[in-house]
Amino acid sequence: MIRVSNAVIILAAAFVIFLYELSKKYKKLFFYGLFAVLGFLPQFIYNFVFFGSPISFGYQKEYYTSWVAAGAVRRGMWGVENFFHLITKAIDYSFLAVPAFFMIFAVILLGFIYIRKINKRSALIAVLWFILPVLFYIFFETGQTTMRYYIPAIPPFVILSVAALYFLWNRFKDKFFGYKIN
Repeated sequence: MIRVSNAVIILAAAFVIFLYELSKKYKKLFFYGLFAVLGFLPQFIYNFVFFGSPISFGYQKEYYTSWVAAGAVRRGMWGVENFFHLITKAIDYSFLAVPAFFMIFAVILLGFIYIRKINKRSALIAVLWFILPVLFYIFFETGQTTMRYYIPAIPPFVILSVAALYFLWNRFKDKFFGYKIN
C-alpha cells in the first residue's frame, strides 16, 4: 500500500524543486519525478493487482467499523462532503471552533503578508507548505480520524505565526507604546 503522507511529501518536494528550477532546465525535475515513480512502481503494481487501482490504501476497509460511529462510511473516501462533515462535527463539539478557524486563517494571512515583504518566494513556499497538507487531509476521510495527519503542517504554522506576530508588532508598537523600540 502507498501511504497518503508519502505521496503528499513527494508531490510537495517536486513542487518546491519546480519553483526553484523555473529559470533553469527541467532536467532535475524530470529525473526527480522519474526516480520517485520508479521507487513506488512495485507498490503501484501490487496495489493494482490486489486492490484494482494503483493508488489505493489497504487499510481503508479494515477500519470502517470505527468510522461508522463518526459517520464516515456514508461519504466517499475523498470529497467536499468530508470537509463539511469535519466542520459540522467541530461546531457540534464547540462553538469556539468557528473563531478558531478564523484565527488560523488570520495568522496564515498576516504571516504571509510579513514574509512576502522580505521574500516573495519564501512566503509562497511557507503558505503552500501549510495549506497543501491541510487541504489534502481535510477533504480525505482518513484525515478526520486522527490529528497525526496534520503534523506536517505544524512547522510552517509556527513560522507563519511568528511572522504574524512580527507583523502585528511592527503595525501597533508605536500606537501602544508611543515611542520607537528597536
